[in-house]
Amino acid sequence: MNLRRMISVAVAGVVALAGLVALPTSASAHGTMQDPPSRLYECRFNYEGGGNDLCDRAWRENSQALYDWNGVRVAGATDRPQDFIPDGRLCSANDDTYRFVDEPSADWPATELTPDAAGNYRMTWYSSAPHETDYYRVYVTKPGFDPTEPLAWSDLELIHDSGKTPTGAYTDLDVTLPERTGRHMVYVEWKLPWAEAFYSCSDVVFDGSGSGGAQPTPTPTPSPSPETTVGPTPNPTAQPPSSPTPEVIDGLHVHDTTQGTVQLMWLASDVADATYVVRRDGEIIGDTSATRFLDEGLTPGTDYRYTVTVSTPAGGEQTESDPVLARTDDAEPDEPANPATVQESILSDWGTGYCARGVVTTTSQQPVTWTVPLDVDGRITSSWSGTFSGDHGSVTVAGTWYNTTVVAGGPAEFGYCATR
Repeated sequence: MNLRRMISVAVAGVVALAGLVALPTSASAHGTMQDPPSRLYECRFNYEGGGNDLCDRAWRENSQALYDWNGVRVAGATDRPQDFIPDGRLCSANDDTYRFVDEPSADWPATELTPDAAGNYRMTWYSSAPHETDYYRVYVTKPGFDPTEPLAWSDLELIHDSGKTPTGAYTDLDVTLPERTGRHMVYVEWKLPWAEAFYSCSDVVFDGSGSGGAQPTPTPTPSPSPETTVGPTPNPTAQPPSSPTPEVIDGLHVHDTTQGTVQLMWLASDVADATYVVRRDGEIIGDTSATRFLDEGLTPGTDYRYTVTVSTPAGGEQTESDPVLARTDDAEPDEPANPATVQESILSDWGTGYCARGVVTTTSQQPVTWTVPLDVDGRITSSWSGTFSGDHGSVTVAGTWYNTTVVAGGPAEFGYCATR
């Protein structure tokens, strides 16, 4: 591809360009808490059809923010969010688009947190555009928190810092729950390697079984008095074991579909250490300990019927859930092998050399790992924000660790300088 020449820029422009070389571009990461679900996630996916007054009002007054449920972010964020997010605006990250989620109320949908035997609860962050991570920080409100008052930084206690984690759509965080009872809030910060972070508020209810709780005082066994003759204790008549109430999964729904996949989600069972068995059209297709399941390898434009049951640690399954129907997306014309394109422009040209910029875009709604061709007029002497296959003639350029993918509306940029 021949570059468009714009030859009126002074050589001094090359010096000014040097200050831009080390700056990565935003990589269109987005996400929020899925378990326990954030206020935005709850309203968008669990209360779209009504059932909660606060969510109903959000749908009436600001539905676009709910469709953009994964966008509570701050560009230019540091690791001290309290410096740029004021008290009372934590849930929206001080973004007026999402201001409604800052409303203090005890009427937001809440998730009950029951830890496992070790005192941990597995929380899950869902990233619709996964990227590398500096850390996830999980905060919980302190004892005495009042949900009808605006959330302040002084209300929060940091209980988990993940450090760097692998890139993935779902990130599980095994968090040790502190001793709490009643209604509280979980606040999560997802910090990316560049100056960008996402924030999430989840309403929760603690059952009081977190770590650090008081241990029950054992009841002493009374000793018989010297005057008492203790005879053998008669064996009580054996009672048949009681039949447990069958556990039925609630909230099974289709979270997402593609041409070849169906994503299911449901509410957690009260059965400790439960395993969920998933059936498609009556046949078992897998099991999981999470409250989600991705069925893959399906046929486009096809209807499927799903149910979920609980398999208890003692063995055996409980009653099947109500079925849900899902239809995979219809097949579409194949996209080109590389659906990303590049638009190049000259930043400066001094005759014997030049500097250029490339902007990579795509129309795909799914992240595309991009590689684009480039026709270099001369020999490359320096480059930034891209991985180059050669230094002259026909070369290819791919992303670096912070801009490997693009999506529709989320471009990536790279640049280089060359001598002729």
